[in-house]
Amino acid sequence: MTPPLPLALSALSETQAREVCAWRYPAPWDIYDMGPWDRVLTEGYGLGIPEIRAREFLAVTTGRDELVAYLRLSSHGGRWMLGVGLHPERCGGGLGGRCVTLGWVEHRHRRPDAPLWLEVRDWNTRAARCYAAAGFEPAGTVERTTALGPGTFLMMSRSMP
Repeated sequence: MTPPLPLALSALSETQAREVCAWRYPAPWDIYDMGPWDRVLTEGYGLGIPEIRAREFLAVTTGRDELVAYLRLSSHGGRWMLGVGLHPERCGGGLGGRCVTLGWVEHRHRRPDAPLWLEVRDWNTRAARCYAAAGFEPAGTVERTTALGPGTFLMMSRSMP
């Protein structure tokens, strides 16, 4: 059995953010494609704003400095939220759970008393299973219209032990 890749967290650089914009997911996950860097800048995505990127975004890299995922830890309406983006070629292989756990550990370091929330489109059962395996529990649904389109989202949370 091959040992798991060593993973490291660091600030997400502009070069890495541009790399994320080139990621292309197969349908139906293509809704998560960021699109061209110019659009990210024009539409004001947090990924393209240096101050927000420095404060909220983290790169998940291998020991070879290969970007395999990014995380976003941000506050929305008093709730701390985790966003996870896995490289399309890394989806479905178990790396997502490790990345979610890294996000949880980083959140505990930053906000030791605050629960952590995430939202996942209700049809994305693969991601919901990954989040549940990492200790997140369903906490209802919400209808949202986002830059990625309208949809129903499953809210999930994890509280401090």
